[in-house]
Amino acid sequence: MPDDRTAVGGDETLEAVLALPPKSTTCVYLYYYEGYRTADIALITGTPASTVRSHLSEARALLKTMLGGERRERP
Repeated sequence: MPDDRTAVGGDETLEAVLALPPKSTTCVYLYYYEGYRTADIALITGTPASTVRSHLSEARALLKTMLGGERRERP
């Protein structure tokens, strides 16, 4: 029997991903949910791989804030 807390957390995360700006949503979905590499996402979206990595980085920071995670300071 599935754990209801896992399902709810998964729904909350997906809702947060879908609330991101479109460029970020696409990159996050393809990377984390579909398993594409950044180079593949670059080809699919027609953007440079470095831009895809930037979108992913920005999205992670937004998701951390949206989902209540703490932000770690870099040394």
